[in-house]
Amino acid sequence: MPRVLDLTLRIGELLLAGGEGAEDVEAAMFAICRSYGLDRCEPTVTFTLLSVTYQPSLVDDPVTANRTVRRRGTDYTRLAAVYQLIADINAPAHDEQAHEVTPEEAYRRLAEIRRNRHPYPGWALTTAAGVLAGAASVLLGGGPTVFLVAALGAVLGDRLAWLCAGRGLPEFYQFLVAAMPPAAMGVLLTLLHADLRPSAVITGGLFALIPGRALVAAVQDGLTGFYITASARLLEVMYFFVAIVVGVLSVLYLAVQFDAQLNPEGRCGRWSGRWRRSWRRWRCRRPSRSCCSSRGRRCCS
Repeated sequence: MPRVLDLTLRIGELLLAGGEGAEDVEAAMFAICRSYGLDRCEPTVTFTLLSVTYQPSLVDDPVTANRTVRRRGTDYTRLAAVYQLIADINAPAHDEQAHEVTPEEAYRRLAEIRRNRHPYPGWALTTAAGVLAGAASVLLGGGPTVFLVAALGAVLGDRLAWLCAGRGLPEFYQFLVAAMPPAAMGVLLTLLHADLRPSAVITGGLFALIPGRALVAAVQDGLTGFYITASARLLEVMYFFVAIVVGVLSVLYLAVQFDAQLNPEGRCGRWSGRWRRSWRRWRCRRPSRSCCSSRGRRCCS
């Protein structure tokens, strides 16, 4: 019985550390306990702590085990392997193609899952982040040169984040450091007076840092009733955004100290003027409004 509880906690730890929702982790833990005959079990999932309680009968004392989740990281290959292990454990007994997975075999497979490295090398992940940032800059109106500059900024930020992670720094500082190279690239274009869009470079470079997975998991936990875990995830996402803002503002502050002429409205002035004129024309063309007054005539002019 203690080995089954420990196995359940270890599997739940991998799921929660991989970014899965609290409801999915709790359901997986409950299914594993039932598969090994522990029907009277109660798993509990929070943001950093997993616990499971088993009571053999109403007159026996319950047995409780817990485990703390310390490191997090999204690895979909590992998550797929863990879900395959859970499916094999929960395979019905009448299935001829499935064989019973003993706790010892489950431990062995779980150890292999932990030891297996990521199937893609680090340079491939960094290149993917650069391509994502470059594509986002193109969507914001940039050209091929902006694509390359934004991709370069994202690649440098990703490498710096990996360096900070290797030294054990918290994720807040990883996001802060990763946000600096894209902002530095935009400032460099401003200092060189290049006829490009620094705002597209900065925004595209930061696009790869958006913690979308954590935000989706937070919303999922809130919708399924795990409000404590949802609040903790939202607070984590807020810290990530604060780190990104602090990293960008730090670079912009240093640029101002070097007399960089930062004018965020310079590129957008003509577009804002066009939008204002279009808005005025639309208001005057509405049937419910009349342009007969002097104010209306000024609006239509």
